[in-house]
Amino acid sequence: MIGAFVRANPALFATALLLVTATGVGLVLVLLMRQAGSSLRPLAFVYGFFGIILVPQFIYHLTQMRWPGDAGAAGPQATATARAGDMPTPQDGRVWDHRDGHFLHPDRLFGADADPALTREARQIFPDFLGRAEAAEMAMFGTGDTALAARFAGPDEAAAAVRGYLAFFGVEMAGGDLTRGLRARRGTVSDMAEILLAGNSLMVWTAQDTAALDRRRNASDLGPSTAAPGAGASAESAGGGFYVDPRLNQPGFLIFLVLNVIAAVVWFFKGAVWATGLAPDPGVEPVPLAELSRRLRDIGSLDVPMQVKASADGSEITLDWRYADARWVDHARAHAMRRTHRLVLRLEESGHRARVREYWSTLDASAGADAARLQWQAARGLVFYQKEHQRVFGLQLDGDGRPKADMSYAYTFDLQELRQPLIRTVTGAGWIWQPVLVDAPPALRWLTE
Repeated sequence: MIGAFVRANPALFATALLLVTATGVGLVLVLLMRQAGSSLRPLAFVYGFFGIILVPQFIYHLTQMRWPGDAGAAGPQATATARAGDMPTPQDGRVWDHRDGHFLHPDRLFGADADPALTREARQIFPDFLGRAEAAEMAMFGTGDTALAARFAGPDEAAAAVRGYLAFFGVEMAGGDLTRGLRARRGTVSDMAEILLAGNSLMVWTAQDTAALDRRRNASDLGPSTAAPGAGASAESAGGGFYVDPRLNQPGFLIFLVLNVIAAVVWFFKGAVWATGLAPDPGVEPVPLAELSRRLRDIGSLDVPMQVKASADGSEITLDWRYADARWVDHARAHAMRRTHRLVLRLEESGHRARVREYWSTLDASAGADAARLQWQAARGLVFYQKEHQRVFGLQLDGDGRPKADMSYAYTFDLQELRQPLIRTVTGAGWIWQPVLVDAPPALRWLTE
């Protein structure tokens, strides 16, 4: 029962699984960050952004939920299973004859141009939804078109196969009559399909456009097509143009989509600022820019692993942490590793605000008799939390390449611990500590900050 429900609602199951997984991970992170004494604001920012994107999708799929066995679970609101009649056939009614899982007259189902060498047993290709068929075969053509025929013991099994087909190929149809044929785009392969179902027989043709579908169906003995576009395909897409989701033609859906995008953009920038910004210490009068710049430069003279540089006027301070720098030899290969984290503080006296941009880079290199490898990465953004530890083993080398007595090298990096002297200096001087994603011009800071 559970498996049938998942097959009938794959998108709902996927979004629900993401929500449950994210909730579990979030609870673990809350415990870890509480133990470390870290603020939960960064976590609230990440999950707020996650919720803006995913929760509306979950609600939508929840409203579209279908129960296994419902006629609507196949996608179309067709009453295909309620019809006792069989698929339209020639008067002699022998087009669906089959034996041992194979049709006796494949040329009448697929057309005279069907190549037996390109006709395959379909139950092995699609066991999930054709496994219970009495007979199922698929013909492939040099043009890229296909034709699929399947015969079942009863109409319920045939309707279940349609549900599986629609879910597998990402076909979305919400109305129409399958017994005369429905056409729509297949989302996973971006071509067109015509699906014909009545009683215990199923026929599906695929092609790149409507004209090719007409030719493919007319080549069989099932008669000319009377199919109309399903609700999952617009009139333009039925004519071979680009697929357009019909929901985009609904004003309410379009308005919601625009508002959702605006909410995501605003939260991405303003939420990040809220999650990382720190107010000045209470009751402290802001010191002049020159004094704060001097205090930040003095940090470079302390026993901390960083280099401090200032611009000529002191309004921009650059601090580099080279927290890992090692060279070693093992197994006849030479290795090098370097990790650097950089903060650039722009001091703006008008608002007593230190706007902080963050950069980081990693370098891993090795060379030996067989080959040399070099991996270098650099990025910028906001780092909410970072703590890492690594140890490498081998004959260690100093900066001049001479061997040292050490046979291993280890480093531990806690970003928050290294940032604290800077944060205390800025907020203790009565200034605002404000990390930013983008160093936008003042006219656009209403959005980015």
